[in-house]
Amino acid sequence: VRIDGGSWVSIGNVSCYEITGLLEGYHTIDIKVVDVYDNYNISTIGVIVDFTPPNVEYSSNSYTLNSAQSEVTISWSGTDSVGIAYYLVKIGDGEWQYVGKNTSISIDNSLSDGIYTVYLKAVDLAGNYNITYTMLIVDRINPTLGIVSPNNQSYLSSTTLTITWSMDDNMVALASICIDGGEWVYLGRQSNYQTALNEGQHTIDIKAEDIAGNIVVSRLVIYIDTTPPQISIITPSDGEVLTTSQVIIQWSGEDNIGIDYYLVRIDSGDWIKTYDTTYTVTLVDGTHTIVVKGVDKAGNVDEKSVVIYVNTNQAHTSD
Repeated sequence: VRIDGGSWVSIGNVSCYEITGLLEGYHTIDIKVVDVYDNYNISTIGVIVDFTPPNVEYSSNSYTLNSAQSEVTISWSGTDSVGIAYYLVKIGDGEWQYVGKNTSISIDNSLSDGIYTVYLKAVDLAGNYNITYTMLIVDRINPTLGIVSPNNQSYLSSTTLTITWSMDDNMVALASICIDGGEWVYLGRQSNYQTALNEGQHTIDIKAEDIAGNIVVSRLVIYIDTTPPQISIITPSDGEVLTTSQVIIQWSGEDNIGIDYYLVRIDSGDWIKTYDTTYTVTLVDGTHTIVVKGVDKAGNVDEKSVVIYVNTNQAHTSD
């Protein structure tokens, strides 16, 4: 027997021989058979010694399978000094699946919701192997999301706005916000956000996304109005003397968005809510203060007042 072209070693009349101490790599083994007349024949074989397991890694540390997907493809790569013989894949506590030399596997949406460890075994031509794993998240349930405040279609009198929402998920839900079609701002597990807005209409989108990629979006439209309405009392005029006890109060109101309602108060009486721009009241003789408030949809207020004097005796004296 001769190893790698070295010296011949006589092993006698045997049909097997154990070779030890070979280093990793390719080796040639020559076997020489000699008869009693010194006739001989030589056969040569090549062997590869490989003690090193293959290198193998997934293309991603985690994969997801959500309600929008019918399947997920998990891929990997492997290298070996001699060559990969085959791969085996195991999902959770399942059985090892032979996939040959393929470097990917497709998993359909039949798995139950949950988090699975996907094991991968790479076996080289010498039988050395290496095992790695990745995580598969299966989740077909969308998060729940509800905007707590402000209400949709709200009119607000402050340019500083705090939006509050609630969200939940069977795993973990993470929030993002987009204002007026701008960039999405990632907020994580946060459930409120404060921002400064100009006057006018604004569209606010809140997105809840779970770790499997299931998404739900809620939209909020609000109006910022910091401008108070303008109220003018038309009749009676300030300081006017009236000779009749029945007084018709008339006023006008303007607002950049719209007046919601008016409040009228006579002297120290209760506020009277009205949507009209006139109000009729019967007054006793004497001095009276009439106050009219205009309240817009954002709660901004303008107030005007007049002081009048009612003297019905003067009317009788004139008669």
